[in-house]
Amino acid sequence: MTDPPLNQHPSRSSTSPEPPLVVRITGSGFEPSLIRVVSGRPVKFVVEGRLSHLITGPNNLQSPLLRPGSSFEFTFTEGGVHGK
Repeated sequence: MTDPPLNQHPSRSSTSPEPPLVVRITGSGFEPSLIRVVSGRPVKFVVEGRLSHLITGPNNLQSPLLRPGSSFEFTFTEGGVHGK
């Protein structure tokens, strides 16, 4: 098994907060389908498909109902690889 893409930005100074990792929700699923996150780094889920979605997962991840065109940001308290 190969490691998933890190989906990270170039190095930033320690005084600048890291931008969120972006996960697009399309008609065919999540893009990227796997992400590696560091504890404390936010992940932004953006609904680009036509259907509404609920996002659930580890670290008490629970979004409200996300309608097309909306987004939800969540900060993981534990790092690791997330997705399918």
